[in-house]
Amino acid sequence: MTRPRTKIIVLGSTNTDLVLRTEHLPKPGQTVLGKSLTEFGGGKGANQAVAAQRAGGQVIFIGAIGDDYFGLSRRAELEFERIDLTYLRTVPKVSSGVALILVDEHGENMIGVAPGANHQLMPTDIERLPKDLFQPGDFFVAPWETPTETIRAALQLAKNNGATTIFNPAPVGAIDPHDDWLGLVDVLILNEHELGLLNGQSFVEASQSLLMITDLHDRGVLNIVVTLGDQGHLLSQDRQMEMFPPFPAEAVDTVGAGDTFVGALACRLAERATLRDAARWASAAAALAVTRPGAQAAIPTRDEVDLFLARVGTMTGR
Repeated sequence: MTRPRTKIIVLGSTNTDLVLRTEHLPKPGQTVLGKSLTEFGGGKGANQAVAAQRAGGQVIFIGAIGDDYFGLSRRAELEFERIDLTYLRTVPKVSSGVALILVDEHGENMIGVAPGANHQLMPTDIERLPKDLFQPGDFFVAPWETPTETIRAALQLAKNNGATTIFNPAPVGAIDPHDDWLGLVDVLILNEHELGLLNGQSFVEASQSLLMITDLHDRGVLNIVVTLGDQGHLLSQDRQMEMFPPFPAEAVDTVGAGDTFVGALACRLAERATLRDAARWASAAAALAVTRPGAQAAIPTRDEVDLFLARVGTMTGR
């Protein structure tokens, strides 16, 4: 397949995931014995960049890592993926980001993150980017594991230069309801938990979801995709909402599934798929990802997703 000329520019975090597998997740104050400890490349930005690249995209990654062992290891992995790392800055004498992840026997997880160098990615880094990096027709992708002011500066630069912007508010932070920066977002991708937190609530009733999505449209977001795990995903375009069922998958590890969805969707949009078709393809990629351990290690290739879709379509007629 011919690689698209359209660039996918991802701004975000690079972490080392230290994954401890346990029989069940601990309750507050409880100690559980682990079955194994594994190191994986992670970070929401790096995961999404890898997902877009493996789906067939032409990816440029903007981020910051430390000059330690973890930083060197993660850079080498991203280079192996043939991602353009021209704008991945190494910060001297600062630790790289690390995520501590517990995964139970059902694939559910708990995650704590020490951002390290990821929080050294500043608006000045955006100001130093070449003025012609973003071109009309390009796609800009950002999760929320770097400083908010940096993300906003990059969203503004991307919009000013005609790029389509994709924002994944994970892990979710606080947005002032009087701030208009959500108007810089063309496609907002989030899960149900993030939908609630973005609207100031820790729990979301199904009946509230529609009102919250409408509020986000009112605040300037054009298109919204809400991922619902084993319930599928919800798509809202022009305030018209559709629910789509999930693909069958036996979950081994759900870490990185959301990032796989975001990166895969960005790649398909860059290939001029409709948002509806791109989300369906991304849902298939995420379904494959949860059947494997790790974040980046679990992200499928383009051929794997196409084969999966062909097989599922034969069985279900989808």
